Amino acid sequence: MFATEPSRVINANAAVAGIIDTDPIGKRFEDAFPLDFPIGSAIMHPDDLVALANDGHAVKGLEASANFTDPPKDLLVSVAPLRLAGEQIGGCVITLIDLTERKAIEKRQALLMRELDHRVKNTLAMVLSISGRTIAGSADLADFRTRFTSRIQALAATHDLLVDASWGGLNLPTVIQTELAPYVSSTGPRLLLRNMDRSVSPDVGIAFGLVVHELATNAVKYGALSRESGIVTVEGSLRDDRLFEVVWSESGGPPVAEPSHRGFGQTLIARSLKRGGNTGASITFAPDGVVCRMILPIEG
Repeated sequence: MFATEPSRVINANAAVAGIIDTDPIGKRFEDAFPLDFPIGSAIMHPDDLVALANDGHAVKGLEASANFTDPPKDLLVSVAPLRLAGEQIGGCVITLIDLTERKAIEKRQALLMRELDHRVKNTLAMVLSISGRTIAGSADLADFRTRFTSRIQALAATHDLLVDASWGGLNLPTVIQTELAPYVSSTGPRLLLRNMDRSVSPDVGIAFGLVVHELATNAVKYGALSRESGIVTVEGSLRDDRLFEVVWSESGGPPVAEPSHRGFGQTLIARSLKRGGNTGASITFAPDGVVCRMILPIEG
């Protein structure tokens, strides 16, 4: 809080030290605080504040930038005339409130809202794609309901993991264990994870979760998880500093034969993880068990 006479600072409280690191006493206000006001503001220069107050007017809640500080600060500025006996004006009182932290939070919230909007649109587009392709590959309405519900539940499970991680990187073992939880225990002998402690971005994590769901569903119906003796092994290896290979392999199940037609599950596996370069997935129906190789971009 400051009193000026007529435009020189004659008093400043201790809070001023939190805004500037020099003593403003004796300086002209506009020299001590060369504030920048937004374009279109009624106040364009610090002098205008003092002039208004000396004319008897009060102004509250003006936003201004203190670009002369390191780092720059966002301030809320108010000014009122300093009235003496007989309504004589003997200067003005200027209040500066540091809004820097609040402004940073507001910018962060705006960024998160834009990100949320982007992700909601992407998710809706994915749901529409899953719906259309599931319809095309379903024998009847009941078959569609079962397949579509299962895939949306897989998508929702991965989204729950993203929420828990505050939409940060997704841990691959957690995604695998979540998608296979309805079928096998994460600590049991039928699911083996080797060298899988890696994280991927949210969009790659969502796609990876859908691929693992398709592999798990196929394994339960026709592959290793259709028998008590079956085992699923998921092993990772670093290709370079940007790519990570994941190999899903099944063993101990019934003999495998390649399907007579390519269903949506195979299409989803082949296309979901494509992110340019050498990324993507391929599936092999080996006699001893299905093998799926996935190349993922990893977090830095």
